[in-house]
Amino acid sequence: MKNESEAMQYSHSFPTAPGSRQQRHSPWWLVASVLLLLVLVLVLVLADAGPALAQNRPAEVPAAARQGAVAATPGAAVEAAAAAGASTERFQEWLISCEGPANGRYCMLTQELRRREDNRRLVLLEVKPESMDSALAGLTLPLGLDLRAGLALQIDDGPAVQGVPYRTCLQQGCQVSMRFDQGTLEGIRTGKLLKVRVGVASGGVADFQLPLAGFAQAYARMVALGTTAPANPAKPGRRP
Repeated sequence: MKNESEAMQYSHSFPTAPGSRQQRHSPWWLVASVLLLLVLVLVLVLADAGPALAQNRPAEVPAAARQGAVAATPGAAVEAAAAAGASTERFQEWLISCEGPANGRYCMLTQELRRREDNRRLVLLEVKPESMDSALAGLTLPLGLDLRAGLALQIDDGPAVQGVPYRTCLQQGCQVSMRFDQGTLEGIRTGKLLKVRVGVASGGVADFQLPLAGFAQAYARMVALGTTAPANPAKPGRRP
């Protein structure tokens, strides 16, 4: 009797072999308790890992940018410059903004592309003339790009320049520094679109198109203002 009692006492923890008369099913409350414990452990693990995963995940290039569904809105840039106390002149899609006193003012020729839905900036192009035939330029693009292959630039349907390298990525975006020579400036003056193609870190590419209408007049005005870049200029793109 003692041996039979002991066998019954431990039958739930140590099931007998299939077909044995002593085999018993575990009570439902024990199964439910084990499942509940597993769910709680999983919730705690995900709660601890969530912030780390969010920090390590690269910023996603907006889906609208992948499709080129962006709008040029120089009006937003005009309002921002005015709020900062800068004087502005607008030439269709381009904006000249100047800061500082007349004898030491700093001017920049810019164009922005912003997303229609929330006015979020996607692309900033800055141009600083060195002369009528040479200029420094800087592009600021969204985070979350594949930096290894550089980007591609194309004016209308002309030959594309591949592998333009990125300089750095900061909080406001990934930056590219360039110098436009006489031929490039002439193409921008007479072209309709400057096309920018970038690789995306999560796969695929994103295409941006900057309208060139008004660039010739805006560039000539910048040169006339006498605010050309110095002989040893600072790196372009320094102003977010």
